[in-house]
Amino acid sequence: MDFVENLLRVLVALAVVLVVIVVTIPLIFRKTPIGRFYSRQGEKVKVKTVIPLTKGVSLVEIEIEGKTFVLWVGEREAGIIYKDENTDFDPSDR
Repeated sequence: MDFVENLLRVLVALAVVLVVIVVTIPLIFRKTPIGRFYSRQGEKVKVKTVIPLTKGVSLVEIEIEGKTFVLWVGEREAGIIYKDENTDFDPSDR
């Protein structure tokens, strides 16, 4: 009887841990910086790829209203590496 009782305790504990993992993973991914790029009017900005290079630097490929940009993003600054040839975007126009 001890074996069956211990087995049930282990299975219940495993089930609880799995439920906690399944519930918390979506919450963690919502709090990442990628989730902050979406506007209230819809998905005008789509993050296609994020490639971490070093501890604080990443390459990010985004699409803004059909135009593709590749950015390097650091802890305190960012810059445009590539933009589509059909893009009329000029960062100095701000």
